[in-house]
Amino acid sequence: MEVLVSVMSAEDIYYHNILDKFAMGIRNFGDRVLLDSATGRGDVAIIFGSVKQGRGRSTHLVKKQLTEKFEKYVQIETPLVGRTINPLHKEFRVGINGFMWDSADWGFRHMTNERYKNFWSRFEYEKKDTWNDSGNHILICMQKWGDASLGDVDTYEWCRNTVNEIRKHTQRPIIIRPHPIYRKKLKLAALKREMLQLKSITWRDTDFRIQGEIDTITQDLKDCWCTVTHTSGSAVDSVLNGVPNIATGTGNMAWPVSGHSLSEIESPYKGDKTDWLNKIAHCQWSVDEFRSGLCWEHVRKSL
Repeated sequence: MEVLVSVMSAEDIYYHNILDKFAMGIRNFGDRVLLDSATGRGDVAIIFGSVKQGRGRSTHLVKKQLTEKFEKYVQIETPLVGRTINPLHKEFRVGINGFMWDSADWGFRHMTNERYKNFWSRFEYEKKDTWNDSGNHILICMQKWGDASLGDVDTYEWCRNTVNEIRKHTQRPIIIRPHPIYRKKLKLAALKREMLQLKSITWRDTDFRIQGEIDTITQDLKDCWCTVTHTSGSAVDSVLNGVPNIATGTGNMAWPVSGHSLSEIESPYKGDKTDWLNKIAHCQWSVDEFRSGLCWEHVRKSL
C-alpha cells in the first residue's frame, strides 16, 4: 500500500514531528510512505487535524483537497482521554474519514481485549466503570466558537436554548462553563450578562490565556448531578468521572453512554459502559504506538 503522509496538513513543527512518527510506523509495517503535496498520489492519505470549511489558511486548503481527492483518508485529532488545553499532546484520536463518533470509521469490528487492557492501564479514573449516586448542580459545557466538531451550531445560541429547556424540567443550580479558548468575546460577554440575570446560574471564567490550566473541569464535576454537552470532549471527562451526561449531538464521543433529551435531566442515563470503554480504547493512540506501527496495524484493517 502507498500512503501519502501530508506534513503540509499540519501547521506546527510539533505536529510535523507527530506525522513523522506515524510515517515510521507505516514503514515498520512494510507499507510505502509518500511525503508529497496535496495533489500527490497514493492509496490513502494521512492528515493532521479537522477540515474547517471556508478557512483560507494553507493547511485547511490542503486538507480540503486531500479529503476530496481520496476515497479514504486517516485523520489524526485531539485526544479523548487525558486531554489538556495545552496542544502538545502525547496521544491522539485516529479515525478514518472523520473524527466524530457518527462520521468516522474507528475499526470497532477489529477490537481486541488486549487493547482494552493496555490502553486503560495508562489512566486512572476512580469512577471509570461506575456512576455517581448523588450530585447537585448541572454543568453546561460550551465549545470553542467555530470549531469543526460543532458543524453549523452556534455554541452561544446552543447554550441559551439549553438553559431555557433545562428550566422546563428542573430547578437545579446550573454552572455554565465556556471553552477555555475564548472566541467572539463580545458575543460571549453578552451571553454571560444575560445568563447571570437568571436564577441559580453560575458562570465559570475559564480563559486559558489568562488563567492557564489551573481551573480544570474536574472541580466542576465535583458534586455534579449531570453534564450537558453538544459534541464537546468534556462529555468523555464527565462519563469517566462517573457523572451522567446528556449529549445533544450525535457526533458526541460519549453518545452511546449518554442521554439524548433534556427531558431526562432528572433521570439521566446510567447504563453499562463496558462496550463503550473498549471502543474508546480503539479510538486513541499514543505517539509511541504511532512509531511502532501498532496504531497503523489497527487502522489498516479498515482501509
